[in-house]
Amino acid sequence: MSISALVRLLAGRRAIVVAAIAAGALVTGLAGSGSLASAGTVRPVVKTLTVTTASLPAATAGVPYSAKLTASGGVRPYTWSVGSGALPAGLTLHPATGAISGTPKGGGTTGFTVQVADSEAPAATATAGLSITAGVAPLAVTTISNLPTALLGVPYAVQLNADGGARPYAWSVTGTLPAGLTISHGGLISGTPSATGTASFFVQVTDSESPAASSGAGETLTVTTPLSVATTSLPGATVGQPYSATLTASGGVPPYIWQAGDLPPGLILNLTTGEIAGTPTTAGTFSFTALVRDQSVPAATASAGLSITVNPGG
Repeated sequence: MSISALVRLLAGRRAIVVAAIAAGALVTGLAGSGSLASAGTVRPVVKTLTVTTASLPAATAGVPYSAKLTASGGVRPYTWSVGSGALPAGLTLHPATGAISGTPKGGGTTGFTVQVADSEAPAATATAGLSITAGVAPLAVTTISNLPTALLGVPYAVQLNADGGARPYAWSVTGTLPAGLTISHGGLISGTPSATGTASFFVQVTDSESPAASSGAGETLTVTTPLSVATTSLPGATVGQPYSATLTASGGVPPYIWQAGDLPPGLILNLTTGEIAGTPTTAGTFSFTALVRDQSVPAATASAGLSITVNPGG
């Protein structure tokens, strides 16, 4: 073979190898005299495995949290794990998806290292240092100070509520609840009241932080009998003569507020005292409904049908 022919042959082989490399493959095992007889192993170029998550969103203690780790390069699928340190209490890492989820139990900043492994053989790995900061809103009792009114002998239940801190909460009471009622660890006041009256006491809630935070509030609970209109009839009236009669109620929580339908012309109702007064101007029998509302929480109402007969004047 002449020198010029040998040079052309080597140049051709070099061009083939360069083209193969440019296409992302490594070609080995060239054979034959003067031509590319066969190709050996063709191996795709794999990018370096890297954790691409640079930071994680903040969390709030007691509030569900979710974030997802991401990576690039290597050979999918990936497998995730926590390398060093630990996730904040209440959170877990899903190995297959890289999702971090759960409900943080406390506040503060927690640092840890995550590791991702790909599906190569042997597997490639990459790590990254990350942290999650969990904030904690101040713990506070949110239940109104005047609890719903209870009725004597009627089953009662009301749930105390709080906000902030880290759930779950634990409740306790200082003072005495109305007879027949108790409070649960979860803050449910329940039972069947066995005596009337108003009880004032202090409730305290403690959260799940370490150390635990606590908050309290004063509460009032009234036990009464059902509200009813006690007046069953009203005295008669006479045209031209001054008239006065007072509606009465029992049970519920005074003071009462009264309403009435169409009274005889010349008479009016005092909404706070329940007195019907004035000077009738028209004879006849006038029927109406008297309604009373009390100060229970929420307010209770009761009504009764009544009538006033107005006689003609002399």
